[in-house]
Amino acid sequence: QKNMAPAGLTVVIVKYDKEPVLPNKSIILDIMYQSIKPEYFDKTITIYCNAMTSPIFIRIVGHVNIN
Repeated sequence: QKNMAPAGLTVVIVKYDKEPVLPNKSIILDIMYQSIKPEYFDKTITIYCNAMTSPIFIRIVGHVNIN
């Protein structure tokens, strides 16, 4: 899944296995933040699922370095 910011400068990409997650099992989410300019970011990823604690919020914070 890709989400573009209004100006098209940043992208948050979330990759995961599309198979159902069985009870008491886990899943790995690969979350990548991309930007075309150096910047600080503080984003919240919202996960909707059938868990009792849904939605689940994951916060990613960092700084983009352009080399």
